[in-house]
Amino acid sequence: MDNIPYLPRTRVITMKKNVVALTVLFALIPAFSFIKPAQAQSQVQISPNTSETPQVKPEINPVPNTNVPPPLAKPEVGKNTIGPSISLGRGAAIGVDSRFGISENLSLRPFIYFGNGGTDFGTALTYDINLRTTNSSNKITPFIGGAVDIATGNNTSVTTASLVAGAEYELTETIQLKGAINVPLSSGQGQSANVTIGAGFRF
Repeated sequence: MDNIPYLPRTRVITMKKNVVALTVLFALIPAFSFIKPAQAQSQVQISPNTSETPQVKPEINPVPNTNVPPPLAKPEVGKNTIGPSISLGRGAAIGVDSRFGISENLSLRPFIYFGNGGTDFGTALTYDINLRTTNSSNKITPFIGGAVDIATGNNTSVTTASLVAGAEYELTETIQLKGAINVPLSSGQGQSANVTIGAGFRF
């Protein structure tokens, strides 16, 4: 006991504090080793992956094509007409002309005329050319086709085939004006071209 060096009291207290501090430090090292990986794992699960940027598809607004012509208006199928008419050819005759729509562009046009030389009746089949559009104010409808008429008088009967071309004009919603020219395909029996002018009432 006499050989143990004497240490001052303050130095002994300091050494005890250092020993306690080292003990606490070594005790905290394992605790930190468990806390750090848990925090790192939580950060990996929570933190978003910023390397991938969301791709936003741009909205494409189609540009309307203003150069497209407006659609043609539908022909007035089923709006039939009938009315008085005058035929001018070799002589003048008065009669009745009509039109019956059988499809979008085809019409039957029966007619009958009474003149000094007898009676002329028959029918024409025409193709109606629709020039109107949905935003147009055009009121003219040309037509072209063929006709067969039978002329009777003086105890005779003559059948004639002819070409027909004309047009209709809408005067009002219920009244049409029409005109046509008929050119016979033969003139061996005195047939001649004639012009018809009349009006038609819708029904």
